Amino acid sequence: MYERICLVNYSEGAAVVPISIGFGADFFDMFEVRGIKRLARGRTLAPIVRESEVELRYEGLDNVARSSVIAFSQRPQSLTADQVEFRVALDKKGRAEIYLEVGPAREATPDRARFRAAAARARFSMRRRRRRGATVRTSGRLFNDWISKSHADLALLTTDLDTGPYPYAGVPWFSTAFGRDAIITALQVLWLDPSLAQGVLRFLARNQATKTSTFQDASPGKILHEVRKGEMTAVGELPFKQSYGSVDSTPLFLMLAGAYRDPHRRHGVDR
Repeated sequence: MYERICLVNYSEGAAVVPISIGFGADFFDMFEVRGIKRLARGRTLAPIVRESEVELRYEGLDNVARSSVIAFSQRPQSLTADQVEFRVALDKKGRAEIYLEVGPAREATPDRARFRAAAARARFSMRRRRRRGATVRTSGRLFNDWISKSHADLALLTTDLDTGPYPYAGVPWFSTAFGRDAIITALQVLWLDPSLAQGVLRFLARNQATKTSTFQDASPGKILHEVRKGEMTAVGELPFKQSYGSVDSTPLFLMLAGAYRDPHRRHGVDR
């Protein structure tokens, strides 16, 4: 996360502006956030406070060390494990900026150049994804607005995996790969963007079930329902590391594969 705080002094005199920011990290699994109670959790480690950054740490029951580093562009007046304080001097009509970044590790000192570069990457990435596939234009302004918004939403939800583009189900709870949702989405836009169907088919084929598991509702050949990478699924508290408990993902997968393979069916033409 890249954040910029801009301060502007519109008065005729100099000013000193105090800023205080509180922060914290509980490292809850997504299913904990959604309300599932756990019998045990990992260890919350003591935060590491440095000159202009704080590292919040947690070691899960899956023995994975997780960290969240909050770094600032300048040395604050005060920095503790849960709060930072600045006192910013502003001349009359003056302006100042404070930059902060949050991530698993500190890459460099936050500054204006890094903020602008990150914003540019985000814009270019979204622009590239929106240009994928064909576009539709009609004489209806409201219809065009609806299509454009739908296209933008789909681009925002699509993640580029090594198997190709894959539409995740939704933010924030379902920002992950689902079988049924992705297949239906790919079917709906197949006539506009076959590359999405290709990415969905490749990912789901790679993650087909290969064994029988009552816990995961799996049997050889079944198509994925849901995949999660959090701590609770890693230690087996929940079956969603790779879950196959969907009655329709497998037949829908076959429908999409057939429609993708047959170009006549992409355009609704019956042979």
